[in-house]
Amino acid sequence: MSHYVMDVETLSDCFLVVFEDYKDDTQTYVFTIGLLRNDLKNLLKFLDNNIKNKEWHISFNGIEFDAQVLQFLLLNRKRLLLLTGEEVATILYKKAQDIIALKNQGKFPTYKESELFIKQIDVFKINHWDSPAKHLSLKAAQCAMNWY
Repeated sequence: MSHYVMDVETLSDCFLVVFEDYKDDTQTYVFTIGLLRNDLKNLLKFLDNNIKNKEWHISFNGIEFDAQVLQFLLLNRKRLLLLTGEEVATILYKKAQDIIALKNQGKFPTYKESELFIKQIDVFKINHWDSPAKHLSLKAAQCAMNWY
């Protein structure tokens, strides 16, 4: 069983997600969805294996962003598989913007942590950096944890 440090990036015409085994940095998986490349099927297969093997994702603010995007992708797979890579990237970008807007309005994420298909370890929450009293950016958190 593996667990993966992960990060999602969304652009209006490109979706990118990277996973690295937390014990073995030679095990890195990069999935791109956009005009020139569409790794959607392979990404879904990877995520399905994560679910089947009860693997966890480790992230920074993943519960309220990255996992929300991936949960949306998993729940809408049938519709998304019918589209081009560029169309999928656009939809995922819009979903990401909706997630950010909800957070900025002080609302809860669409999917509760208990509803997520893949369990999460969120460094942002573990250290309570989501608290207004301790709010930190990723860069500041890296410095605080001596990550370089």
